Amino acid sequence: MSGDFDYTNGQPRMLKTNKGFCIDKQGRKVNKQGWLEPSTGSPGGVGPKPLVEENGRPKFDKKLLTGDGELPKLFNLKGKKFDVRDVMGQFDKDPEGKIIVPASDNNSTIDNKNGTLPETDNLGRKVNEKGFLVNDNGDIVDCDGKVLFPKESLSDNGDFPKIFPFTKFNPEKVTGEFDRDPSGVPILNHGKEKG
Repeated sequence: MSGDFDYTNGQPRMLKTNKGFCIDKQGRKVNKQGWLEPSTGSPGGVGPKPLVEENGRPKFDKKLLTGDGELPKLFNLKGKKFDVRDVMGQFDKDPEGKIIVPASDNNSTIDNKNGTLPETDNLGRKVNEKGFLVNDNGDIVDCDGKVLFPKESLSDNGDFPKIFPFTKFNPEKVTGEFDRDPSGVPILNHGKEKG
């Protein structure tokens, strides 16, 4: 969903067309925060546009974005807010948005859905198979090295749970199994094992 940029001091360098569109290095339309947008429409416009994946498929409806077109902050499992960019590695990409393996790995393009990513990003930071920053234990960390998601909480392919302010949970799927009283309130037997 992020455009392909060169970076200065950790910030993406935005390019603009003569019509006022923000674009990435590949000439794809992005919003002012660097997220890919649909290629149709007029510059500026009213409010944010939906965000899309590299193939143009919609990923986030504009109603879910902040007023300036940014993704809302996510929550880690402890309820602390963080910016998804703080856990993303920086990579060079080909025109199709696929990560380019560095020259030391034959400068070949990989399909990040089927291939394997380099072990480090362009800044030499360790990353997992999804391109997220990790420590030596495999925990997802932010750019300051603070653990946001322990390895045990990650999916098999190294992804973390996406918990946005608008995420809704079905309480039946996130609570334990309890005996309940006639009114439906769980009966808690503190210190006793069921069996």
